[in-house]
Amino acid sequence: KEAGEETEAKEAGEAKAEEDEEAVVVDQSAIKSKQIEKPSIAAGSSSDDEDNNNDEEEEIELSFSFSNKRLCDRWLDNLFMVLYEDLRQYTIWRAEVQHFRAVNAPYRKSGTDWEIYGDLATRLHHREEAKDAYQRCAEQKFSAKALLRLLEIYSDECNLHRAMEVAIKLCVYQERWYHETIFPTAIAYNMNKLIQSEGLAKVQNTLIALNASPAVFKLMSRYLNRAKTFDVPGSGR
Repeated sequence: KEAGEETEAKEAGEAKAEEDEEAVVVDQSAIKSKQIEKPSIAAGSSSDDEDNNNDEEEEIELSFSFSNKRLCDRWLDNLFMVLYEDLRQYTIWRAEVQHFRAVNAPYRKSGTDWEIYGDLATRLHHREEAKDAYQRCAEQKFSAKALLRLLEIYSDECNLHRAMEVAIKLCVYQERWYHETIFPTAIAYNMNKLIQSEGLAKVQNTLIALNASPAVFKLMSRYLNRAKTFDVPGSGR
């Protein structure tokens, strides 16, 4: 009887051990299935972590760049100051002009002032204001600089008659002070521009129509002859 009880207890223990082994196998298979399914979730979380890390790195870089600011070079700072001063003076000038126009009062300045205003408008690329200032300067006094600027403006506008009038004045001035030693001069450059746009014959006819003196006509003819000699575009028509 005792032997039978021992046998039954032994069988019960073996059955229990088998059940425990089966449970362990089931638990391990469940764990493996979970481990197999986990990478998809882990991949999403890892990409989020990478994005967060990238954002943090960008913030660190930005904070680093802003924390290590330095003053710009002196020459660049001076350029900004010069530009600011030009803008300030130009704004004051145009405000004065508008005020005098509103009250129908003449706006009077000296020739030197108008030349300065013309240079100011030229630096700021206000072409019409620069032309008006240089014209007023030329009306009050002789200024080779103002006339040269007007010649450039008239040549760009293809205003042939006015350009030739200014070119004659400059040609006589440069001949007087021996400025024609180097070719091409600024006058020759603008004359070539007019010849290229209008043609040599039209430029020559405009010069004749101005009724210049023979000496002046001879001086101006040098530019036309050189343009023809060097075959400047437009010299054949």
